[in-house]
Amino acid sequence: MDDIVFKEMQKKLAEFETLSKKKQDGCNLQVVKLKTRIEEIDKEISSLLAKITSANDTVMQYINNRVAELDAEKKELGAEIVSLESNRTNDVGEISGYFEHWDELSVSDKITVVDCLIERITASKESIEIKWKI
Repeated sequence: MDDIVFKEMQKKLAEFETLSKKKQDGCNLQVVKLKTRIEEIDKEISSLLAKITSANDTVMQYINNRVAELDAEKKELGAEIVSLESNRTNDVGEISGYFEHWDELSVSDKITVVDCLIERITASKESIEIKWKI
């Protein structure tokens, strides 16, 4: 059965010289969380700044300290977002000559390839049906 599936994969992918991993344009959940926190920080800073007009020296010291803390956290979050987004853009991979080295792949790697290409395999005594993801 492995040989049959391999031959069908070769037929299906014969038109593709190079396989590439599609760049994901979707949102990274961690980035969304960090951006949400930055928005919360901005709201808190705005709220503190609105209180400046009625603040005495003690309250001003509290406001200054709190704004400095929030600003430092905001800068850290911004740096983390930049790091996450730059890692994501470098995540695009490309392979060619993939069937030439098939026998050298581990079983785990072969399973990964099959999982990427095939949705379902239905086998009976008479036939094998492959439903492709591509």
